[in-house]
Amino acid sequence: MSDYRLALGTLTATALLASSANIVENFPRQTDQPQMLDWWILGDNDVYSEWGAVIDAHNGTRHAQGSAEFEWLLYLSPLMVKYLRDTFFGQTISSPGNLYAYVTAQTYDATLGGEWRIVNALMIFTEIGELRRDGLWTYRFKFIEAVKAAA
Repeated sequence: MSDYRLALGTLTATALLASSANIVENFPRQTDQPQMLDWWILGDNDVYSEWGAVIDAHNGTRHAQGSAEFEWLLYLSPLMVKYLRDTFFGQTISSPGNLYAYVTAQTYDATLGGEWRIVNALMIFTEIGELRRDGLWTYRFKFIEAVKAAA
C-alpha cells in the first residue's frame, strides 16, 4: 500500500485498493506529456492536518476545529490538466476559478512517523496553475473535509 491513489466518488478503502487504475502513476499518458514526466505527486506536501485550526478558548483550553486536510502538488502538461478535469470534474459544480469533486484518495502522511491514509474528501482544483520554464504547469490540489474511508 505505497502508492498515491485517486478515484471519483466516496469509495471504501477496499474498493480504492482493488483497481490499479486508481494509482496516480498509472493514469493514461497524454500526447503532450514529456517522456521524462510521469504522473506523480511531489513529496514536499506530505503534511496531513487532522483539523483545520486549533482554537484557544478564554478559559485557557485548546480545541481542534474543522476536518482533516492536505494538498497534492503536481507538474502537468495542458492535456494532463484536461484529463484530470474530464475525469474528476466533468459533472461537478464549480465556482469561478475552482472546481470541486468528492473523491477517495490514498495519501502519505509524514507527520507522527509517517503512514498511508485512505480518506474520502472534497478535492478542490484551482484552475490557475503556475507556468514553469519547461512549459509545464504547477498545480496544487487541495483536499478538505477528509475523513477515514470505511474498510
